[in-house]
Amino acid sequence: MRFKNVCWKYSPKQDGTCSVKIYVNHDGKQKYYPVDGVFVAPADFDDKRGVVRSKHPLATVYNAKIRNFRNKIEEHFLSGGTFNNFKDGHTVSLSLIEYLKRFISEAEMGMHGLTPSTIKNYNNLLTRLQGFASTLPARDVYFDEINKKWESEFTKFMCNEIGVKLVTV
Repeated sequence: MRFKNVCWKYSPKQDGTCSVKIYVNHDGKQKYYPVDGVFVAPADFDDKRGVVRSKHPLATVYNAKIRNFRNKIEEHFLSGGTFNNFKDGHTVSLSLIEYLKRFISEAEMGMHGLTPSTIKNYNNLLTRLQGFASTLPARDVYFDEINKKWESEFTKFMCNEIGVKLVTV
């Protein structure tokens, strides 16, 4: 995982200023997140240190904005976040658990036409997913992370921790 502050010189504005972006390389994927409201001339940005040079009149304000935004990004990714659930500087929940909670509450209000026993089964699934998520570093299950590896880990959890037989999973 790598983070870096960069001056985006590839598409300058008409006045010659460029946006400052935070470069993120995580699990072989790369993305640039623009810092809102920070535009500087390339000569006013120190590429090596990743900060606005002190000769710029708004250097302290811009550097504080850059540092604050980078801290948000680092905190998000270091706590198990992904590219898909970080938009515009805010963590967006694409959580299976949150979705299931919302679905169950709607079903209990009669919005989906499910029987009480089906709603009970969904509640059991939610409890088991929350138990499984507590063993994960991110403490949550995101839609984009569900794959064959996740399936085998969940199956192992269900068999070993819960005591469910393999045919039931």
